Amino acid sequence: MKNAAVRINDEIKNALLQTETGSQEDQGVEKGSSDPQREKVGKITIEQLRVIANEKLPGLNCATIESAMRIIAGTAANMGIDINPPVLERNFKQIL
Repeated sequence: MKNAAVRINDEIKNALLQTETGSQEDQGVEKGSSDPQREKVGKITIEQLRVIANEKLPGLNCATIESAMRIIAGTAANMGIDINPPVLERNFKQIL
C-alpha cells in the first residue's frame, strides 16, 4: 500500500491507497494481460486466493471470506491470472 495526501474539505489528510491485487504480487507479474481472455500471465491456487482474500478483507465491501475470494478472483481474471480450480463458476460453494 502507498501513503498519499488527500484533500477533504480544504484539509489535507494522509490516506492509504490500496494498490495491486495481491495475486499480482504473489505471481511476480509486473502488469496484467492486454487480452486476459486469450493471454494468461500467471496462475494461483485456491489456497493462495484465500490468503490474499484474508489480507484484503478489511478493505473490501463484503462480510464473508467467500465473497472476498470472488472479488479477488474477478480482479485476477480481468488481469489474465488463472485460478486453479476455477472459482467463478456456479459450483463455487462446493469447492470451498
